[in-house]
Amino acid sequence: MISGGCACGDVQYKGTGEPGFSFLCQCRSCQRVTGSGHLAQFMYPLQDLTVSGPAASWTRPASTGNTVTKFYCATCASPLYGRASIAPDNAMITAGSLDNPDIFKPAKILFSEEATHWDHPSLSDNNGATK
Repeated sequence: MISGGCACGDVQYKGTGEPGFSFLCQCRSCQRVTGSGHLAQFMYPLQDLTVSGPAASWTRPASTGNTVTKFYCATCASPLYGRASIAPDNAMITAGSLDNPDIFKPAKILFSEEATHWDHPSLSDNNGATK
């Protein structure tokens, strides 16, 4: 089970499924959404997710030709999750919105060719060794 929400507490979510593929995305859009160098996310079955509160959204075309919809708190604008037309049965939940963000274990870095010169995340295995 997972749970999380926004910074102000107006939007909360709960899920009963298992988190799927987890990743750090360094695309320019994710940089802008976070105001940082990357966005930490994981795939989650949409059917297992319940969201309550005033979530707002916006949709944009992705560089791949698909569409991406980002959901955020209508009050404090915290990014919560996204949906992509390429994976319509999944939500991409932001790791920072989790009540327990330590459960997030990124498996891959996406769009590293768009990375800023100052953001160099690394992936670690279960022993803490850097990949």
